[in-house]
Amino acid sequence: MSKMRDLMRGTRAIHVVELPLVNVPNAGAEPSPELDEARKRDAEALGTTVEQLPVKARVGLRVLLPRQWLDVQTAARALAVERGNPNPTEDDPNYNLGTQVNTLARACVDPDSNPSDPDLFFGDGKTIESAVKDLLDNEHLTRDSLTYLCDEWEWWNDRVNPQIKNLSDHERLAFIGRMVETPDIFLSLRPGVQRSLAHFMAVQLWSLSMLSSESGGGSTTSTLSGPKPESSLLQ
Repeated sequence: MSKMRDLMRGTRAIHVVELPLVNVPNAGAEPSPELDEARKRDAEALGTTVEQLPVKARVGLRVLLPRQWLDVQTAARALAVERGNPNPTEDDPNYNLGTQVNTLARACVDPDSNPSDPDLFFGDGKTIESAVKDLLDNEHLTRDSLTYLCDEWEWWNDRVNPQIKNLSDHERLAFIGRMVETPDIFLSLRPGVQRSLAHFMAVQLWSLSMLSSESGGGSTTSTLSGPKPESSLLQ
């Protein structure tokens, strides 16, 4: 049991998220004739009714293999060079967009396909080239759609990261103490660590508010409602 192939086998876990689609009216917004017309066209194109149109899409997310990540970087650089920057960096918007779409082309899979060899979610389901084209040209995706999926994918990477799982409450509390003096350091953290710290702070605030309520002190607890959050952060 000294080789990697003897220790771990199987396939990568797939995390399913719901991607909000465009052309969907916001329940809290004013009526929009333009959106209504777009929904009608969508229904006609699919041969269905407006009422049966989906408002969200189920997307499977998987972490990328090192080889796939190398392919992402190569393709993102090629896109930026094609757009006129011979030496792209992370400050180049074309390079950033190329990184997004090439990451999602490989990371997004059909959650209902074979998990051992899942189909790609975008494009024809088989080729990276078609998935990239779909991400760039799809009428029902926006830049916010890409950002949302990338954020969820980054979080899933952190969720399966052993280092994130092994963070102790003491380490979280120590970092929060540093944030008192330098709040911007929170923005430098990985998405998974940000969520972990936000959850930790919510648990501490809730516990403090309950303690204050039970002791009869403080009036701010009267505005709090909802179920008590789980205390464990190492799930």
